[in-house]
Amino acid sequence: MENTTLALEYFKLKEKALLQREYIDYTMLEHEKQLKEETTAEGKAQLEAYQKEKELAEEQFNETISRMQPLVKDLYSILDKVKADRDNPFLFEGDQLQLEFYIDGHKNIHYRKR
Repeated sequence: MENTTLALEYFKLKEKALLQREYIDYTMLEHEKQLKEETTAEGKAQLEAYQKEKELAEEQFNETISRMQPLVKDLYSILDKVKADRDNPFLFEGDQLQLEFYIDGHKNIHYRKR
């Protein structure tokens, strides 16, 4: 995979994963708390159905992360080779997007939109 395509695909999946995680951890969790307060049989049935929906959302999040793993390995290799860091990021340019990627001191990949 070409470097720019790799970086853009990683960026898209990472952004998707962040949105999925935010939805699960905040929106879904808050709604689940409200449903737990409902003590009627209908409320308990709604809670059970919602928990299944939340499990599906978790599975989708995990699938997104799984799709990212091979990209992380390849992208990390590129960034490590050019010694990209916060002060000297590696620039990837797409048609309408420029992204600076770098590796931090904990060996995590970060990016900034330009």
